[in-house]
Amino acid sequence: MKKTFRVRYIAIHIHANINKQTFENILLDTLKHLYGEIGLGTIWLKIISYDEKSNIAIIRVDHKHVNHIRSAISLFSYSGTKLQAHVIRISGTIKTLHKTLKIKMQNP
Repeated sequence: MKKTFRVRYIAIHIHANINKQTFENILLDTLKHLYGEIGLGTIWLKIISYDEKSNIAIIRVDHKHVNHIRSAISLFSYSGTKLQAHVIRISGTIKTLHKTLKIKMQNP
């Protein structure tokens, strides 16, 4: 029996000028601090894209771990300073998420 995963795509806005590598390091460090290495391994996380101009990241995660990602985002810190970020939208498909982000970007 083949096991399939139901994924969710999460759009995150970071209120700081950081690059993709820094964002990835902050996210993984926060998740490791909260859930440990074993917990981090079960989350099945992938960063799909990161726009450095608008500071919006899109990540893919298993549907069971959406709340883990949301809690990690609320605890972001960078160089000892709290980093503000929030979830813009969660979607089941990347196409719908991109469509929603385009509409939000045109009508802020």
